[in-house]
Amino acid sequence: MKLRTIAERIIGKTNIKIDIMMPINLTKHAEERKTRKEGETTNKDIMTASKKALPKIIELLLQGKIKAATIVLVRDKNINVLAQISGAGNDKYTFNVITVMNKKDFENRGNHREIHV
Repeated sequence: MKLRTIAERIIGKTNIKIDIMMPINLTKHAEERKTRKEGETTNKDIMTASKKALPKIIELLLQGKIKAATIVLVRDKNINVLAQISGAGNDKYTFNVITVMNKKDFENRGNHREIHV
C-alpha cells in the first residue's frame, strides 16, 4: 500500500520568534545567596545554567505548558537556579533569578517546574 501525501503544495512559510532576554536579572535575594557556606556562585555559573535551560523553556512556552510569570527551577550539576519568566509582550521574555543554591539536594518546596540540564 502506497501512502499518499496530504499536502498538495507549500504556499509559504512562517517563523515564530521568541526572544529570551539575556543577561539575566538578579533579585537582591539572589545576589545575597551567591555567597553561601556551600561555596560562592558566580554570575558566569548562573548564566551557564540558565543558557542550558533556555531551549527547554522555549519549548514549554511554545507548547503552552508554561506562561509568563511561571517560576522554574533549573538544576545543573551542583547549582540550582530558581527564576521567574516574565513576559514583555507576545515575543519577549525576561529571566529573573530569584535565588541560587550550590546544593544537589535543594528542595523544590513550591512545586515549581523543574528543568534538568
